[in-house]
Amino acid sequence: MGQYAFGEDDDELEHVVVRGLSERKQILATAEAATGGLLAHRLTSVGGFDDCYRGGLVVTPSTPESSSPGGGVSVPDASADAARSAAKRCREQFDTDWALWVGPISRISDYEGAADAPTVWIALADRQQSTAIELNVAGDPAIVKSRVAKSALNLLRLKLVT
Repeated sequence: MGQYAFGEDDDELEHVVVRGLSERKQILATAEAATGGLLAHRLTSVGGFDDCYRGGLVVTPSTPESSSPGGGVSVPDASADAARSAAKRCREQFDTDWALWVGPISRISDYEGAADAPTVWIALADRQQSTAIELNVAGDPAIVKSRVAKSALNLLRLKLVT
């Protein structure tokens, strides 16, 4: 099962991530534009999260840098470079080992009939580097938020096991 198996019994991605961070004595911060705080909610629902999760920001796609909390994490343009940069700024602002950025969805309005499906950039930064992935997010908005949050957690999980 390789990278697809991550836990046993009732383990969810957030349990595995919190356990992995705690075992390594590492700290995570998050910044979310597409998930409305769902990523933070999932992490804080796990016992022991306070040992490895410093907190996060929930921003709207129209939040300018000057008015975002702390002034340090703004909603960037939709690109890999912008997503990596936002994750890096989040990690620096919270002074953590890791930061996850979940960017805004490229086209929040109705995508029916569009040539391409909406996408979102997810980025992970550590103290040395950052990585970003673009995720296709066509579908029901409630399901999309959950899928994006799980994809972000899985990106971190895969880094923790390597």
